[in-house]
Amino acid sequence: MLNKGTAFYHRLMSGLRRQARFIIICICGLLASLGIQLLSPNPADSTVRFPDADLTAMMLAEEITSATPNGINEGVTLYQNGRFAEAAAAWQRALELPLETEAIALTWNYLSLAHQQLGNWQEAEEAINKSLQILESLPDGDKKSQVLARSISTQGRLEMSQGKLSEGLEKLEKATEIYEEIGDTEGVIGSQLNQAQILRYLGRYRDSLKMLMPLEENIDKQPDSQKAISYLSLGNTLFSIGDFEQSWCYLQKGLATDISMSNSMVESSLNLSMGNTAWAIFQREKDLKNQTNTDKNIDDLVICQNEDVPRINAIAKEFEGKAKTYYAEVVANSYAPTTRLEAKLNWLRLLGKDERKSEINNSWQQIEEDLAALSPSRGGVYARINLAMMMNEVGDRTRAKQLLQQAIDEAQTLDDRRSLSYAIGYMGHIQESEDQSQAIQLTQKALNLAKDAPDIAYQWDWQLGRILKAEGKQTEAITHYTKAVNTLQTLRLGLVSINFDFPEINADLQFTFRERVEPVYRELVDLLLPAAESHPSQENLKEALEVMEALQIAELETFLQCSLPRLEEPEKIEEILEKFDNTKAVLIYTIVLADRIALIVKQPNHALEYYSVMFPENQENRQEMADFIEVFSDSIQQGVGQGHLLGSKIFYDLLIQPLSNLQTSQTTTLVFVLDDILRPIPMAALSDGTQYLIEKYPLAVALGLRQIDFNPWPQRGLEVLAAGFEGRSPSFDKVRVPLAPIGKVGDLLDTIQKSIRGKKIINTSFSKDNLESEMNLFPFPVIHMTTHGQFSSNPQDTFVLAWDEPIRVKELDELLRSNQRASAEAIELLVLSACETAKGDKRAALGLAGVAVQAGARSTVATLWKVTEDSTVELLEKFYEELAKKEETKATKAEVLREAQLALLRGRNEEYKHPRYWSPFIVVGNWQ
Repeated sequence: MLNKGTAFYHRLMSGLRRQARFIIICICGLLASLGIQLLSPNPADSTVRFPDADLTAMMLAEEITSATPNGINEGVTLYQNGRFAEAAAAWQRALELPLETEAIALTWNYLSLAHQQLGNWQEAEEAINKSLQILESLPDGDKKSQVLARSISTQGRLEMSQGKLSEGLEKLEKATEIYEEIGDTEGVIGSQLNQAQILRYLGRYRDSLKMLMPLEENIDKQPDSQKAISYLSLGNTLFSIGDFEQSWCYLQKGLATDISMSNSMVESSLNLSMGNTAWAIFQREKDLKNQTNTDKNIDDLVICQNEDVPRINAIAKEFEGKAKTYYAEVVANSYAPTTRLEAKLNWLRLLGKDERKSEINNSWQQIEEDLAALSPSRGGVYARINLAMMMNEVGDRTRAKQLLQQAIDEAQTLDDRRSLSYAIGYMGHIQESEDQSQAIQLTQKALNLAKDAPDIAYQWDWQLGRILKAEGKQTEAITHYTKAVNTLQTLRLGLVSINFDFPEINADLQFTFRERVEPVYRELVDLLLPAAESHPSQENLKEALEVMEALQIAELETFLQCSLPRLEEPEKIEEILEKFDNTKAVLIYTIVLADRIALIVKQPNHALEYYSVMFPENQENRQEMADFIEVFSDSIQQGVGQGHLLGSKIFYDLLIQPLSNLQTSQTTTLVFVLDDILRPIPMAALSDGTQYLIEKYPLAVALGLRQIDFNPWPQRGLEVLAAGFEGRSPSFDKVRVPLAPIGKVGDLLDTIQKSIRGKKIINTSFSKDNLESEMNLFPFPVIHMTTHGQFSSNPQDTFVLAWDEPIRVKELDELLRSNQRASAEAIELLVLSACETAKGDKRAALGLAGVAVQAGARSTVATLWKVTEDSTVELLEKFYEELAKKEETKATKAEVLREAQLALLRGRNEEYKHPRYWSPFIVVGNWQ
């Protein structure tokens, strides 16, 4: 049987490796063509987002239409049709006409606006200064104030266009005050929309949303043209933080308004943003599909929850088609050169690498003409940068460098530090393979320019660290990687806090996190723990743990979409490690790097120990290792034969055998902090060839060092709230995964009550409201739920079912904390029976970790996969029997669970001896 199982295992693994290589090649090719970064990317392998649509120009275009004195109408018409040079000439002629003083000031204001569109910055500045000088000499009054507010807004736009974002923001705040004083509601809204845009450029997303969200309530009261602009601004802001569904909803509403021809630029901008959002949804869903390894239709992707907007049901591929359609619409109909070119470049990125190269070569003359037609502006700089990165990706380095030099020259002319930093930094990236010394100089210069732009600065610190590492300058490289990580921590906390302030917003930070954040942490740890170093210093080991702790918390917060509580002065790592000296526990901290697993071990009263283990033979990278783990897990879940033993021995040799100095006894608990792809491994099933690991030690899993509660079980009564239901409930139809009815629930709950006193709620009584009510009445230290549940990498697919409805991971927090409100004590133990990690989801353990954290429980017992009802009843009967004797035996929770697992492994039922039935049960959190 062993030989047969082993042969099956090798055949399956071999086929899987071949498929995995093909899939990885395809995915990497696609992501490289998009500039999306994989786990060890170059920081510069991404695109620069174009500046958003010019809201000031749009709103001023509307103002021109509604309040234009006679004699200025010719310029109005020309401006509305994008003929900015002719509009400027017409307004210049209009200044020779006999106009009222306020009208003259307004004309100079409009003239500045036209020069800004043309990139004539000096003329634009002179014109707006002339307007303000004229207004200064006029007596105060509403008419003067209205023109003054417009001119100050135009001045703010000028500063914004030149990269002087803080100065532009100050001007717009001043304009808002004037509009408020004269009761001009439309002016106030327009100015606030512009402020929100600048706040977004500054990376202040939360402040931007605080500015925008109150406007949503009054959008319907605005004129259609301004209504469309408001929806555009809301859509772009929500897109920036990753809430693509709501972004799509607002943009779609914007297109549904009656957009006048005077604001055709609004329509083009809405179409462009729709294309960008469609593409983002497509890429995210492809990414999730890769994570879950399924081919499901995304029928439950709710794009707009508003009743007046049609719901879109689509698979990811359809969003790619939608993106192409919207981009084509912009290319065909927009008169704004920058908008057309952005749509063209984004459309090119939808093509495969070879197809894109051919298309660029065929249309290069047209592309050059489009570039030449651009006015000097940040949008023009970004267009050249993005095109340069595409040229570099398709192998045309000469054109890439020419485009970047043009971008550098133009950014210097504009005195735009932000766009100049991008252009120089990307030039440094291209120079890496030719002249690393030059690459370092350029990247350092880009970094200096980004002092006030942390969202850019971290990329150049990352790039510098990578270049210095390649040159063997490890210490300098670590310095820059550390700076990049620290900057990311600050940026990420700002994004995570959005979900706390705006619970209606679903900022999809996971997508960004996996591609742009996680690699920096891991590459820094790789530097701190180099493969060739067998004895890193204690300082480096502690620093590596600090970095990984930050990563663990970042992953959890990204998944939970909230900020975990933080102490003003968090415990130092060495202080946490010292607490292990007072326990019968050994910490085994795993870190997955590009080609190996690093193990940091803390035994009581010992210094940190370090082990580095290369991936097994034929596991060439993290992805193949992840596939190998999935096959191992599947072989156990099949529950027949001995095919799992090969994997059990391989992972024992990887994670346990190297710990040659492990001084333990059968009362010593092994506490694992499992990283990344290792989380789905049932540690209890690892085997040295003669014994399973659970036969040697009690086992526990911690989410991270700072998530461990070291306090023992407090001396209080042991009461349990046991809940569950049998059969099929109404909540089955409210989740998008197939579920089978659960049996033996009544038997299990009765068994629990025989061991521990408490309250039982079953079937229809197990409603969400009733559960909360019971928890409010009495502070149960143990909560048991026998119900369907799933742990997924997608928070919307992480849930436990009550009879009437699913309880998602975000809701679980408030529900279970109602139990804590009944007393000052936390939930001591949460037991989730019949729950499982999502099949094929490589990051589903995040869902399990998320449930454990959101539950507010000191310990959680759950399963990695769903086990049969009969074996579960038998195991949990033993678990609660041992738990009831806890005060007498002084057994820890990990020891109690071990006894229950051994009862199946060593019991009379031969079938239950297979690890399928007992190894998926794990203790998460406090094991004492």
